[in-house]
Amino acid sequence: MKKFILIYLVIISSCIACSNTNKASDDVSEKVFSVTYDNDSAVIPDNETLILYYSKMGSTRKVANKIYSLIPEAKLVEIKSGIGLLKAVFWLQPFNRNAKIETINIESDQYKQIILCSPIWLQKIASPARTVINTMPFKDKQMHLFITCGGHFGDGGQKKLQKLVESKGINLMSLSIIKMGGKSEDEINGQTQEALLNVLPTQKIAS
Repeated sequence: MKKFILIYLVIISSCIACSNTNKASDDVSEKVFSVTYDNDSAVIPDNETLILYYSKMGSTRKVANKIYSLIPEAKLVEIKSGIGLLKAVFWLQPFNRNAKIETINIESDQYKQIILCSPIWLQKIASPARTVINTMPFKDKQMHLFITCGGHFGDGGQKKLQKLVESKGINLMSLSIIKMGGKSEDEINGQTQEALLNVLPTQKIAS
């Protein structure tokens, strides 16, 4: 029984880490993937841009910090949650439940553009980030998603995430996937900068 549980946990951990499954995904992981849903987005001033991120292991924090270094007048806020991976895997992720998060003390009316950074767990956005999408007053605001992943985030998962965001009346402008597996910090920073320039080509980006 213990052996079965151990094997199961290893499988689940691999899913959460979004491990590479085949050579094709290895090939894709070397490229920056960004999809733009709305090419007519208004240019939002840096000081009206909010960067929110959730990072359980610290990887997504690197992406958020890089974005912040490129848009230094934006507001950077961490999404904090004490959720454990086991609870997320067995209870929250399979049923799309929200995770409890600490109160985010911001004046949402000040921000017109949201950059949300999050890992994926079981091919779904991590539950604390899902809580933000479901509960924060972001209706009619522009949102750019930066998803971190060790390997592959499938088209089906992307479409479900798009549907979730848009169901809340949020204007989803783009989704970028930053492949973290086996990458140095410089490579991650390079991917992040390239993705940001892809989805915000008219934004003033710091050099």
